[in-house]
Amino acid sequence: FPSHDNGGSITGTVVNSGKTDDITPTIRVNLINGGAVVGGTIQLYNSGTAIGSVYTITSTDVGNGYANITMATLTNRTTYTITAKVTDTAGVVSSASESTIFTVDTTAPAAPNAVLTTDSTNGTAGYNIDAITNSGAITAPLNTESGAIVEYRVKKDAGNFPSWSTTYSAPATDGTVDGAYTVEVRQTDRAGNVSATQTIAYTLDSTAPVAPNIVTGK
Repeated sequence: FPSHDNGGSITGTVVNSGKTDDITPTIRVNLINGGAVVGGTIQLYNSGTAIGSVYTITSTDVGNGYANITMATLTNRTTYTITAKVTDTAGVVSSASESTIFTVDTTAPAAPNAVLTTDSTNGTAGYNIDAITNSGAITAPLNTESGAIVEYRVKKDAGNFPSWSTTYSAPATDGTVDGAYTVEVRQTDRAGNVSATQTIAYTLDSTAPVAPNIVTGK
């Protein structure tokens, strides 16, 4: 007796006690063992109270062995416990089905707060906040929502962003790939809501300066 998420970045069957960003999810009601007939009806209930309109069973439903019922608009940040009852053409009502439980969540998580791990200093006050660094390591965000997936993508200079990835690899620090980098970070919660994108820009300078010349005065 699953619920189905039809919209957003994550679609498919919602696990029991899971979350969905679909405010009109589809409920699949199993009819195989229920003695359902064409013209019978299905009523959904939330915690025992009827919700939505009565659904009339079709020949397609009977042939499939299930009916897919799209729910009316549900309320954000609300948990639903859905059951179903079938009424046959003689007016006899079945007992309630097992329940499916889900929470509607259409609220995006906060933008990540990842930081450049080492904003190098050259010994002068203030230079540790100039986004010039000898290491492009990123410290993962501390505000990740429980169960959310954090993703990264990075481009160098005027290049293009690649696809999002769940891992971030800092560029080499041997001087071969120095330049200006832009890192974007986002998080997607369990319901499929995507946060605003955080942008971290830094300049990688891992090339040692040229050794100085000492000229002996006369």
